[in-house]
Amino acid sequence: RASYRGSGRTGSIWWRVVLRKAIDMFIENVEKVNKYKFRVTADTLVFYVYQSDIRRYCIKEENEFPDERYEALIKETIIPRARKKALDILSRADCSEADLKRKLSLKDFPPDVIDDALNYVKKFNYVNDVRYAENYINYRGKSKSKRQLKMELAAKGIEGTIIENLMVDDRSDEEALYNLLRKKIKNPKEVDEEKKRKIYAYLYRKGFNTELIASVLHDYLVSV
Repeated sequence: RASYRGSGRTGSIWWRVVLRKAIDMFIENVEKVNKYKFRVTADTLVFYVYQSDIRRYCIKEENEFPDERYEALIKETIIPRARKKALDILSRADCSEADLKRKLSLKDFPPDVIDDALNYVKKFNYVNDVRYAENYINYRGKSKSKRQLKMELAAKGIEGTIIENLMVDDRSDEEALYNLLRKKIKNPKEVDEEKKRKIYAYLYRKGFNTELIASVLHDYLVSV
């Protein structure tokens, strides 16, 4: 139990020291996750570090971990590490903001650190959901229905307004359907009724309208 010591300025300083010690973290557990990474549990906080971090920041089980040291760990090591990881991910392939956030979370970075990394790469336009969605549609849209493209982009975390704005162009499901049939049917003369039903079901699962499927499939088989 804390007792009162001193008065005036001296007493005030002593109480601030007591309060600071009361709110400092306490390292409860340091668990080895793999050859390099460790899981640190401190009060209600969980964070991940490497062997070099443990030595540098004196992280020990059943020891206090001052807030200043934790802040230094985040600022000097974890944030730069997350930014570098974000750049590494984007150097391999473009991705949506939500995808990048998910990939960083799989690397066990804290949520606030992930937000910082996202803001960092967005500042340089390294991640841009409008550009990503536009490239996705141009690259994959030649043989996919608008419905399927919308579902796939939504699954990647692209906002509905962005998707709708990019889907107001002149590309048609009919053109995409013809492109898909050219890939799916090597020899139209070998397509019997059973195979035709399987193709119809396949195209329906791809999000194409039933009437359009019937019309385009019929025209394609009789015209080729």
